[in-house]
Amino acid sequence: MLSHLGVLLIVLFVFLVPTDRIVAAACLALGTLVDLIDGPLSRYQKRSSNEGKLTDIISDNLRFALFIVGIVYARLSSGLVGVIYVYVVALSFCLRTVNRVAELESWEEFRLTGGFLILPNLVIGLSYATFLVLVFSDRNYLSPVYPIFSVILLFDCLFSYIKLVRRAKKESH
Repeated sequence: MLSHLGVLLIVLFVFLVPTDRIVAAACLALGTLVDLIDGPLSRYQKRSSNEGKLTDIISDNLRFALFIVGIVYARLSSGLVGVIYVYVVALSFCLRTVNRVAELESWEEFRLTGGFLILPNLVIGLSYATFLVLVFSDRNYLSPVYPIFSVILLFDCLFSYIKLVRRAKKESH
């Protein structure tokens, strides 16, 4: 349920970022905080489930995509850069998740807390931080930073893909 609140807050961000960056930043921060406590709270309440894990993955990616939509909507970065960035982040998540599941005996062992998504999550966190730099200093580093993050994640995608191919070849022999 908290994942849905995080998505709602980022939708508010999209509409607020062109006119009120401080309130938009508050929505972003609150949505991020909600996302950070969602999983641990579910585990503490012993309500953790595969559906919850899937909902978390989907809402995390949706939140990031909507964040970029807001950035582009406010004309803080170009649409092309935004589209490429969202695609590369999603591809990195997908390849890393497939690699992680392939390492396990079953879906039941799958945990998002294992750190295997640390690079894309770090890049997303840095993206949010770069926006906060804009909000509080009026210096826009979004357009030059997003392509750099995209290239970093493209290399991550390449390494993840190579790892998958090697695993598939090893398993077929």
